Amino acid sequence: MGVLGAELPLSDTGESVTMSNRTPWAFRLGMAALLAIPMVIGGLAEIREAEAGAPPLSWTHRDRVHKFSLKMFRDYKQVPLKTDEKVTVCKFRDPKSKGSNRNTYDAEVQVVKYNIKGKGGPVITGDIPEELKKELARFMSADNPTNIWDATLANLYVDSAGRAQIKRAKKEFKKIKSKDKPKLEGKIWQFEVKMVWGDLMHITLAEYVKGDWAYGIYARCGKPLAKQYAPKFKSIAKSFKYFDAKAKDVERIDDLEGVNITAKKRSEIERSMVKGWDVIVSPKKNYIVIYNTKNGRNHYLAKVIAKRIEAIRAQIYEKQFPPAKEIKDVCIVRVCADRKEYHTYGGPGGSAGYWSPMDEELVFYDASASKKPDDDTLAVLYHEAFHQYIHYSVGRVAPHSWFNEGHGDYYAGAKYKGGKFRIKPFNWRVGTIKNAIVKGERSMEENVDEDTGKVTRQWGNSGYTPLKHLVRFSQREYYSYPGVCYAQGWSLIYFLREIVPKNKKYNEKWGHILDLYFNTLKAEVNKEKKDKPKDGEDGEDGDEGGEEAPDDEPADEEEEEEEPVEEDPADRDDEEEEEEEEEEEEEEEGEGGGGNFAAAMTRFRGGSAAALEKAVNVAFKGIDWEEFTKAWLKATKKGK
Repeated sequence: MGVLGAELPLSDTGESVTMSNRTPWAFRLGMAALLAIPMVIGGLAEIREAEAGAPPLSWTHRDRVHKFSLKMFRDYKQVPLKTDEKVTVCKFRDPKSKGSNRNTYDAEVQVVKYNIKGKGGPVITGDIPEELKKELARFMSADNPTNIWDATLANLYVDSAGRAQIKRAKKEFKKIKSKDKPKLEGKIWQFEVKMVWGDLMHITLAEYVKGDWAYGIYARCGKPLAKQYAPKFKSIAKSFKYFDAKAKDVERIDDLEGVNITAKKRSEIERSMVKGWDVIVSPKKNYIVIYNTKNGRNHYLAKVIAKRIEAIRAQIYEKQFPPAKEIKDVCIVRVCADRKEYHTYGGPGGSAGYWSPMDEELVFYDASASKKPDDDTLAVLYHEAFHQYIHYSVGRVAPHSWFNEGHGDYYAGAKYKGGKFRIKPFNWRVGTIKNAIVKGERSMEENVDEDTGKVTRQWGNSGYTPLKHLVRFSQREYYSYPGVCYAQGWSLIYFLREIVPKNKKYNEKWGHILDLYFNTLKAEVNKEKKDKPKDGEDGEDGDEGGEEAPDDEPADEEEEEEEPVEEDPADRDDEEEEEEEEEEEEEEEGEGGGGNFAAAMTRFRGGSAAALEKAVNVAFKGIDWEEFTKAWLKATKKGK
């Protein structure tokens, strides 16, 4: 998916709503539409009463980084945080999804830390409506909070009525005490709030202040669980210990020796590790794979990923898309245990993976039902790995979505055999585009603003998009009709790479399109580079690339733990089985403290519109769209 990846709706709509990791404010503005009401899937309507009860508080979390402690629910798992996370310090999820099973929110707990005398959110200026300024300021306050409300609820999806509930709740607190000696006095709030889609959420907030710093405990669940969970949330808050001498120290990760990352980045990675997760570095040290071991089962998968991502980069990406300059950036590949953990970590609803240039992380989950990596898991890896590579190859700008997502899906069809990759049709997309072609072109209405002359288009929701429009679609337009646009983008790239080169007539007319587009974009981006900021140059809308989840996700199977096969996993066939100071300066520039919103968005978007426009103009100059479309339709309808 794009901004954080391309989030596409799952066919079963079986997504649970979780507390997402906080992300940069400019990205968060586009996330509201991605959260969906959890749906009850067949067989879950009959919920035993025993399942509704809250589990006991049976263990103590002692934080290695911050040295606090608190009690936690039995079997709850700690979720890793993004390596540069600055507010949330730990988060826990329910492995049994009791909330989702009752068509409501799962019970989740997190701890936040903030400076009560900090700078707070910025003052928004610029020629935009006052109400929008207020909303932007509220969203951005979550990045530099000075109180528990901004640290936890600034981005909660509630309307004005919900905001009024929160405002009233602030006045109604009770005093509590920590387990420290001497005890710290704190405050606790427990209340319900109505979400934008109408259902109620129970929220418990607790705050302990010492000097300029405060810890906040944020626990929540759906209203149907509140009777059982609210008392336990209060117990968790009262079990808090600001300093626990039994907390162990952060462990050093020796595998990170010699990897081209700053000392700061290394420390962030080491501090972000949680129980049950491990690290492996790829052979050429271009990638750091951080993965949920699943009790040792995923060690083999991690080795495969580390080898394959280097192999597809060397064999395909670097040859077809030579970078503007040597790529020295080292990226994280994060492999979550399952779909639930992926979404709790921050994966957009309906997606199976995403690449985030802001975090420099490629994130997906293990979709395989057994220890052996399956095609779906590897397909997501190859898709997201392309987004990661092309981001740096072009010059920190994402190409148009037809090129970016289309190639991602093209390489998702890669099969590895005999140490080589072969590209096959990507089966997630074939049926979708064929069905769209049967329905014909999408309807479209053009409207012209009488005052500005600006043309807007209203598209229908059936059929395929005319190619001459698809190649100019913004990321937003592409994602507004995701299923078919993804499939059509894949089919266009497959046509240009697999069909056109084998037809002399086609090749003479259209064989230049992809190389010309890439080379023009790369040249234009790097020509303007001196006038652009180094960060935030993430393409059309600052978006990343992501991957739709498959229709049928393999179910987890319980099996006896096997020893890893003693061979180089990446050599097996599929069929057989810049400086730290500069970074800190850039970080400070984007932290707020006031400023013009339009200027901030220009920095975020990277000012790449002109380069993108020129690339598509040059690549498709002189194309007979009727002839080109006819050939594409013929090849796609015949394809397997």
